[in-house]
Amino acid sequence: MRGCDLDTTGEVWLYQPFQHKTEHLGKERRIGIGPEAQKVLRSFLRPGTAFLFSPREAERERRKKLMDERKTPLWDSHLRARKAKRLAHPRCKPGERYTVAAYGKAICRACEQADIPSWSPNQLRHSACTRIEREVGIEEARKVAGHAHARTTAIYAETEWQDIVKVMTKLG
Repeated sequence: MRGCDLDTTGEVWLYQPFQHKTEHLGKERRIGIGPEAQKVLRSFLRPGTAFLFSPREAERERRKKLMDERKTPLWDSHLRARKAKRLAHPRCKPGERYTVAAYGKAICRACEQADIPSWSPNQLRHSACTRIEREVGIEEARKVAGHAHARTTAIYAETEWQDIVKVMTKLG
């Protein structure tokens, strides 16, 4: 997500991704961002084409925090050894934006650190579709999810399972 992809003028912001999976079919994708999500995004907003979430910046901040919390002094011998190690075994450097795989890995690491069960980004989409379908209906959930057909949304919204649970709870 980049600042230039967001229209922040309305009560609900509009996000139009610079690329998405159905663009080759000539479809447009717009995502509404409500007040709660806006609160979260405000601190990340940047002008232009810079990505709002950057693994490179996150890693830089993490390393700075580690250095600031360091208890022992950093000697020249430490710096030389670290440099030699980097030259002998170069690491992949974080990119300017999160890929789908990097985003998933970041979530897994955060869950591990927080000692909570791991989850995938797609589960957020399923949960949102289910909630929207329950509260305002399948057609509205279809529109928000950007699906062409309600039957696709039903897969995400888990409507059938909820109906089964209701019936079995009622009938025993």
